[in-house]
Order: sequence, then C-alpha cells, then structure tokens
Amino acid sequence: MSSERIDLNLLRVFDAVFEDRNLALAGKRLNLSQSAISHALTRLRQVLGDDLFVRTGKGMEPTVRAYGMAAQVRGALQQIKAALGVVVHDLAMRALSQSLLRKMRGRNRFLKCFTLGRRELLGVAE
Repeated sequence: MSSERIDLNLLRVFDAVFEDRNLALAGKRLNLSQSAISHALTRLRQVLGDDLFVRTGKGMEPTVRAYGMAAQVRGALQQIKAALGVVVHDLAMRALSQSLLRKMRGRNRFLKCFTLGRRELLGVAE
C-alpha cells in the first residue's frame, strides 16, 4: 500500500460508513450520493487490499481490518480538523446560531404580543 495513493476524503467515507453501517446514510452525512460513496469505498478497498465492509441483512458489516483501523482513522480525522481550526469554527458557528435563534425567538414573541395588542386596540378579530 502506498500512502501517496490515499485520498483523505476516502477516510471520511470510511468513517461515515463505519458509523452508519449504511451507504445511503453515510452519503447524506457527507452530502454525497450513495453511488459516490460506493465508488469511494471501492477505491479505498483497492488501495488497502481489504473488503472493509460486507453487505448483510443488517447493513454494512465491518471486516476485522475495518474494526482495527476505525478508531485511529476517526482520531486522525479529528486531529486534522483541529489543526485546521475546523472544530473551533464549527463550535463557534453552532454557538452563534443558537444565540441568534434565542434572539429571534425573543423578537418573535415581542412581535406576536405587539401584533395581538394592536389588534385588540383596533378591535380587529384574529
């Protein structure tokens, strides 16, 4: 296996399939089609020389090799995200989104009360 042949996106696909045990769900997680996930998994299988996942009635069952590398792949992806500041950015965006939602809810309550009060003053039925 040549480390030059491994595309980091293939490792993201591996991680998503390992987590979801389903190609369609992994595709949704990564905003890719099921076909794209299948093709990426095929490429990774070729590079590593292992099936990685076997289709069963319950979904995609990881092979021994997949189980052996899953935790390290996830850790490596998290380290890359942290090095690039993606984790910090995601957390900051989540906090900002929650803050904005709270403010909008407060404004919506104010507007609703204001509108209802105005209707009552004007004698307008709802």
